[in-house]
Amino acid sequence: MQENEIKEKKYTISESKDFKPIILIVDDNIEILNYIVDTFAHQYIIETALDGEEGLAKARRIIPNLIITDLMMPKMNGMELCTALKADAFTNHIPILVLSAKNEFEVQLKSIEVGAFDFIPKPFNKEMLFLKVRTLLKAQEKYKNYLKDQLEKTPLTVSHKPEDTFMLAIHKILEENYKNYEFNVEQFAWEMNCSRSQLFRKMKAITDTSPVEYIKVYRLKRAMEFIENGFDRVSELAYNVGFNDPMYFSNCFKAYYGVTPNVLIKEKKNS
Repeated sequence: MQENEIKEKKYTISESKDFKPIILIVDDNIEILNYIVDTFAHQYIIETALDGEEGLAKARRIIPNLIITDLMMPKMNGMELCTALKADAFTNHIPILVLSAKNEFEVQLKSIEVGAFDFIPKPFNKEMLFLKVRTLLKAQEKYKNYLKDQLEKTPLTVSHKPEDTFMLAIHKILEENYKNYEFNVEQFAWEMNCSRSQLFRKMKAITDTSPVEYIKVYRLKRAMEFIENGFDRVSELAYNVGFNDPMYFSNCFKAYYGVTPNVLIKEKKNS
């Protein structure tokens, strides 16, 4: 390998249930870049960028699970990269670790202010960096599972905090389209102005649920609301929430709620 060649573990974005976390490393120093790649390549999928501008474009395209970035880089520095990532609805959930030889307290503080999760001064200890990454990804996974659990337990509501802009857009589109049985992931991605793979990775990252599953759950929750409000015709209910096969709707409903809509409707009439 040539001295200035970048090591990089390439991949194809997969919609499989089993995939390794993706780490994007952004640094204009190829030697340091390759050192970090060697540290993580055996356990994670690695993408690299040589400046903040390239890093931002890659982050928007692949939606990584974590970003490690230097501060001093051409075209767009690490501070500007953090700011841009946190301002983008598709990347604002991604944790960022900053590595820099500029380790003054003011620099560290500013890095955190613009959205970095942690600051690690150069030269850094490889074991410490690996531990921080592993711990951060585990915490991210726990929070994702918590959000998924909340989705299953709570009504279809989203807070109006700035960081929830993406989910607000998701719910607006689903509310406008859930009755249409032809509404699918391709149209969903088009409405969100992104690719299917971008939508998949973003939704998996924050809800641990694929777009296909999320559409189905949204429809089932709307069906439950109809039943709770006195709707008692299952076939018509199925069509009202975007299912064109009442039998399939009943099977999905039972798989999600543990009871068929017919049984639930009878129970409510007798209560």
